[in-house]
Amino acid sequence: MGHRANFIILQNQGIDIYYSHWGAISIPRDIFYSPEITINYIKSLKPVETLLDDIWCEGAVLVDIDQKQLLFWGGDGYEYPALRKYLIGLVQINWEGWGVRWAEQGIVDIASYLQIDLSTVQTELDSYHWTSYTGYFKKNLEQHIETIVTVKYNEHLTLDYGFDNYLTELFSLGFDLFEHLEEWHSIALPPEDKVCSGAYFNLPSQEIWVWWGRNADYRVIDKIAEYWQNWKIKRHTEGLLFQVELSGRNEDKIRIDEKKAIKQLIDYVSRENHFHLQQMIDSVLSNYSNQGNIGVWINPDALEHKRPRITSSEKQRILKKVLDKVGR
Repeated sequence: MGHRANFIILQNQGIDIYYSHWGAISIPRDIFYSPEITINYIKSLKPVETLLDDIWCEGAVLVDIDQKQLLFWGGDGYEYPALRKYLIGLVQINWEGWGVRWAEQGIVDIASYLQIDLSTVQTELDSYHWTSYTGYFKKNLEQHIETIVTVKYNEHLTLDYGFDNYLTELFSLGFDLFEHLEEWHSIALPPEDKVCSGAYFNLPSQEIWVWWGRNADYRVIDKIAEYWQNWKIKRHTEGLLFQVELSGRNEDKIRIDEKKAIKQLIDYVSRENHFHLQQMIDSVLSNYSNQGNIGVWINPDALEHKRPRITSSEKQRILKKVLDKVGR
């Protein structure tokens, strides 16, 4: 149980690594307000010797003070590129003069930046669900669509299909995927902020463009190529808009409204954190209260839940600066 995260500071050619048991889920909010607030927050966390691997690490922040670079990922809901691109722009306002980017490959990008052996943070690709599962093609399945597959069959026919599963499960079907799609139903495209992964198949050119909102390292592309030999496999990070653009269609109908996106992000970073550690622990312990003499061990790290220090007036001042900058 937790939202495990690494935080890293580079300064004077030194590397300091920190750990937070709960910090991953609130990273976009915690790093939003300024480099100084973020650095002070990181230095209050528990120092550790090594990075988490790609199974346990659910978010990370790297602050390179020497080169003025911020590299991060994490947070609930930011697997959707539609929102993330606006988040980066807003963070950039408060991190003026810094390079700000999202770690598309998660902890692998962090390790690569630090020039650490990538094998120390990479585990097997089993966690990416390489299973040739065809249950998603049942006609009576009720879906919560988060994955869009677009297929260009020829110059006159392009269809979109919706799924609620990992793309890798579809890719592992290989060319049998198209036989299943013949029995499936096409859909109208949802708004871009409702989709967190997708793929565009261009049959005439035997080309695949794939994207994930969730972090996934370069080995996934290599794995896809094993199932789709002689096809060109490419990755992008622009979300559903670029997928639609690749198919030669107008993406304006699914584009999220910029004002709506910014309002949603401002609401998120301005509200207080509603995670209450003691309430969570009490809730867990209450489940065992009627089960006799059962011992319960709590990881000491789970009892640590620090937040960035910022006064209400300072927060309002920074939010006003951001709103003035974006013209609201």
